[in-house]
Amino acid sequence: MIRKRLCGIIWFIYAKKCMVFMIAKSDDCNDYELKIRLIERLPVLTDEQRSWAEKPDQKSWALGCLRYGAGYVWNMPDQGLSMQIYNEGTFRLLTVVEHDYCLLMASLVKATLDSVGLTLDMSQVVIRAYVPNDDNQEGGSALIRSEAPEVV
Repeated sequence: MIRKRLCGIIWFIYAKKCMVFMIAKSDDCNDYELKIRLIERLPVLTDEQRSWAEKPDQKSWALGCLRYGAGYVWNMPDQGLSMQIYNEGTFRLLTVVEHDYCLLMASLVKATLDSVGLTLDMSQVVIRAYVPNDDNQEGGSALIRSEAPEVV
């Protein structure tokens, strides 16, 4: 890995993968490492998975989301993701749950966006801890209990 400072942005160049990733500048070196690990942890898709990600329905979803305009944010709790339309050519991954399934979903979204010439920006991603659902209910969300006062 070669680090090169350029206009306040760090470019990480992975010669082995021939890929360039842009990570926003931060004072916390651990923040860089966490984001690099996320990029490296995205699973490589099989041919079948890539084919699914590049289907017309998936491409239509990606292009259709652009109609909401820059700044639009949505949650995909069943996939463990939240995303934002950053501009006309870029979606931003805001959060991802640290779980293999959620990382696969992020990889599928990235493949879909790549197939229509859009970019998935992962420079601002927040990695959320996976909290298993103890209720054994399908589709239910696990409540995280906190001692903090309720804000109304």
